[in-house]
Amino acid sequence: MSYTEIIPVKSLQDKVMHFWHLDLPPKGTTHPCEVLPDGSIDLVFEFSMKENSSYLFGTSTKVYNFKTKMDSGYLGIRFHPGVIPLLEDYSPSDIIDSHLKLPLCNKSLLHISKNVTDLPFIELKYCLENIVNNLEFKPKTTLIQNLSNFSAETFLQEGVLKLLNSLGLSRRQLERNFKKDFGVSIYKFQRIIRFQYAINLLKDSNLSITDIALASGYFDHSHMVNEFKKISSHTPKIFSS
Repeated sequence: MSYTEIIPVKSLQDKVMHFWHLDLPPKGTTHPCEVLPDGSIDLVFEFSMKENSSYLFGTSTKVYNFKTKMDSGYLGIRFHPGVIPLLEDYSPSDIIDSHLKLPLCNKSLLHISKNVTDLPFIELKYCLENIVNNLEFKPKTTLIQNLSNFSAETFLQEGVLKLLNSLGLSRRQLERNFKKDFGVSIYKFQRIIRFQYAINLLKDSNLSITDIALASGYFDHSHMVNEFKKISSHTPKIFSS
């Protein structure tokens, strides 16, 4: 079983982080997959000889152990944080660490279901892009628009204060609006962004673990180790290059 990601066309990059493909496992087997939190929502399509299904996976606050079904393949659309597809009557907070099963009635999905085992991922990508182009999305609030202009580093260093200043809100108003827009509290979202920022440094820099911890906004090495264990069940060392 292999996992592949591909970036969408430029016109969709403000909505979609990437498309992904998890191909069919060896016949008669299942394969557990660990999905790490990054603040996003995923639209997932599951295909097999018996049944085709689609799901909307909400933002996760800790590692999600996704167990694939026997003889099934998967395609997914990972949206940027704060991008909310209008597929069902739900709020982002309804599907935190959870998911909704959706009807598989879109023509593009039916096309995918017929060709998922025959077409290369690059061609399936065009079907996924067509799906996104035909989706409706919740309008971006001023909070989401402001946050989309922040780099991860800026958000970790001065995110709350900068948001308060740019939006003219009280701390309580910001926390209430943030949870409404993202489903999670601003504190939990910061934990997720800090975790992902540290992972990227672990993979792509030669800094020591202690320096990475401080650069990511952790108090010290021990704080980062404890947070990694809570979120991913792993220590930072497993993510280092």
